[in-house]
Amino acid sequence: MTITFRARLVLVCLVAAGCFLGSPDARAARKKTGIPRFDAAVEGGYAFLVENADSVSNKRGFYVLAAYALFKCDKTANKQIIDRAVEMCLESVKTGQFVPELPYDHIYECGLYTMFLADIDDGGRFRPQLQIMADYVQQTQKPDGSWTDPSSKDGDVSMCQYAMLALWACQRVQCKVNPETIDRSVAWFMRSGNADGGWGYRPGTTQGHGGGASTRNMTVAANSALGISRFLLHGPPNAPKEEVEEKDRAGGLLKRDTPEEEWKPTEGVFQG
Repeated sequence: MTITFRARLVLVCLVAAGCFLGSPDARAARKKTGIPRFDAAVEGGYAFLVENADSVSNKRGFYVLAAYALFKCDKTANKQIIDRAVEMCLESVKTGQFVPELPYDHIYECGLYTMFLADIDDGGRFRPQLQIMADYVQQTQKPDGSWTDPSSKDGDVSMCQYAMLALWACQRVQCKVNPETIDRSVAWFMRSGNADGGWGYRPGTTQGHGGGASTRNMTVAANSALGISRFLLHGPPNAPKEEVEEKDRAGGLLKRDTPEEEWKPTEGVFQG
C-alpha cells in the first residue's frame, strides 16, 4: 500500500503531538516523554513538519494541523509557521462568519482551528474570532442534536466529536456556549448507540466502514464527545466539591438560560 504525502503528514502530526494533547500545560518548552523511542519519534516528526509545512501552505487545514502539532511540541516552534497558521484561522472568519475551506470539512476545520487558537490564545485576544466559530458550530447543529454535511444526511459520529472539541476549546477562553446545544448532542449520542454499547459511523444507516456496526474509532469518538459534555456541564469528575463550586461561580461551567420545558432547537443553517 502506498501512503500519500497527505496521509504521511497527518500521521506525523499525530506522532509529534499525540503525547502532549492531553497535557494541562500547552505552553511548556520543548517537551519530553522520558521514553527515548517516543522522544526520537517526536523529534523526527517535528523536523519533518518544519521541513515540509510549506508544501501544504495552499491547504489551510493541513497547514494549521502541522502548526498545531509543532506548537504542542514546543511553544517556541518556528514562529513563521505558527504566525501563518494563525492568519489562516483568522482568515476563515474575516467576513464575520465562519467560512470553511471545504464545505464537507466544516466542523472538522472548526474543531482544528478552535483548538489551535484557544491553546495559543494570550489574554483572550482571539476570543471574538473563536466566538464566531462557536456560534457557527451551534447554529449548524441539526434538530436531532447531531452534526453532518450535507444536512440531508444522518448524523456523523466523527463530526459530532469535533463539534464538541470545538465548543470545549471556545469555552476555555470564555466564549458563550449554550448548554442546550450540549444536552441535545448528549441525547443524540445516547439514542444512537448500538446494542453492543458501541457506535457506527452514521447511526441508523449502513454507510461507512463497518456498515452500521460498531467500530473502535467511532466508539472512542462518541465516548470522547460524551466525556467532554460531562466536563463542560459538571466539571472534572474527581475534582473536590469546593473546586467545582468555585469554577461554577467563576462562570466556568455552562448554565441554562431557560427552563427545560421552554427549550427550543437552535436556529441554524440546517433548520428547514
